[in-house]
Amino acid sequence: MPVSQVIIQAGGRGTRLETLTRNRPKCLVPVDGRPLLYHTFAAFPGASFTVIADYRGDVVRRYLDAFPPGVEVRIVEADGDGTCGGIAKAAAGLDQDKPAALVWSDLVFDFPPGLIMISPVMIALTDAFPCRWRGMPIRRHRPKTLAEALQAIPAEQVVPALREVNTRQDGVLGLFGFDDPRLLSCVPRSGDFMEWMQESGLWWEPVWINTVREYGTAQALRDHWDAAPASRWFNSVEIGPNFVVKKARTPEFQHLINDEASWYVEVGARRGFRNVPHFDLEVPDAITMERLDGRHPFEIQPSADKLHAIMDTLSGLHALAAAPTNRLAVREMYADKPRARLAHIAKLAPDYAVRDTIRINGRACRNPLGHPHMFTGLLAKLTPDSFAFIHGDPTFSNMLIDDAGKVWLIDPRGRFGSVQFYGDPAYDWAKLWYSVVGGYDQFNRKRFVLTLDGPTVEIEIAPSGWEHLAPAMAERLGPDMMRRVRVLHGLIWLSLSGYVTEDYDAMLGAWFKGMLELETALA
Repeated sequence: MPVSQVIIQAGGRGTRLETLTRNRPKCLVPVDGRPLLYHTFAAFPGASFTVIADYRGDVVRRYLDAFPPGVEVRIVEADGDGTCGGIAKAAAGLDQDKPAALVWSDLVFDFPPGLIMISPVMIALTDAFPCRWRGMPIRRHRPKTLAEALQAIPAEQVVPALREVNTRQDGVLGLFGFDDPRLLSCVPRSGDFMEWMQESGLWWEPVWINTVREYGTAQALRDHWDAAPASRWFNSVEIGPNFVVKKARTPEFQHLINDEASWYVEVGARRGFRNVPHFDLEVPDAITMERLDGRHPFEIQPSADKLHAIMDTLSGLHALAAAPTNRLAVREMYADKPRARLAHIAKLAPDYAVRDTIRINGRACRNPLGHPHMFTGLLAKLTPDSFAFIHGDPTFSNMLIDDAGKVWLIDPRGRFGSVQFYGDPAYDWAKLWYSVVGGYDQFNRKRFVLTLDGPTVEIEIAPSGWEHLAPAMAERLGPDMMRRVRVLHGLIWLSLSGYVTEDYDAMLGAWFKGMLELETALA
């Protein structure tokens, strides 16, 4: 019988994740575009969920409220310590006539495990990563297929045992099935669940699952973030030896792929701009382009020559064509967008959201949530005389520099608000400043630390390495443009808060960083 109700043990402090769990529980740390908790929801389609919360349980509730997962979720508070804490309490609220699963909150299943109860108790074993416990069924042969792994093994062939030993073979990965949830009601309020399982004498059957990943340490997460292709929750990126294919994950985001493809056609094929990759439009609903032999600017040694090459490339793009200013689009981007992107903050951080000012990195900053007219009041200062052909998002993450020093622009936004292709060139310069000085690319790679300490906030972002070139960029743009760039820099950070919705720390960090940069620019 398939499992239809799942208990997620999410009550631990996640101390091995170091600063990543300073403000949130482990289950809300993001992997592949969504929190670990939401990966678990997706791994058991059609199931109902009970989440055991303890450390930062209020953050879990607020996040689920702000971003409903689309599944039935009940939260219970852990009533004891250790991995046993809250399990019996969670089990008491289940349908006792249906099988249940218990799963740790730091797992990502590449495919739904499809746990089928062929025994009263089942334990998932893996060779995919090191585990602290080993399941030791003594058997005549090792299962070679999924069908064999799911097949009940006669009692005379198996003697199940659990041993606490570091192992990469038959490791207990943290997924357990119980045909009768009342068995979980016997779990003590505190203690180590695996020790209880070992001492309980329960007969169990193994199921082997190797399409699973564990993210229980800060190093495992950072290694994954550094190695993962640059993509967002709404698109997928396939990188081949000579090509890159980009697709929307769901139809609702197909328009973003279409806008990007249209930009490549316009700038490359029609206008002959040579700083974009060759692309193929034959693949429907996707962008297929050549894989460039280059590196992102944050991966190479900074120099004034490289910065000027980037600025020359953007200037050449802006010079392709001009258009009249669209004031509606300016309002969309500089007032409506940041205001809308902050709408979730009141749910995620209510204690900070109600404050008129917040002290960030030692500076008292006005909270835009308490000053609703702040954005519209800036429009007169920010509206350009004319629009130009723009990229829309020229951060270091969206450009490459090859060995010859040529700059390649990739991943364009394709529009400025409701206007396609054209927009405010100052917005492009602000996005570049966002990388050179703001450290956006390091922030995007999770290389930042956010500290919430009552009325004060500290946000520390790893250096980009390019900061010393800020004067050169400012000199080239001139004082009038730089005044606009600095204000836009703050607005861009504020808008980022509603974009990185998979990451609780990043949402709050972008909000605080935006306030700090805006206050500094307006001083």
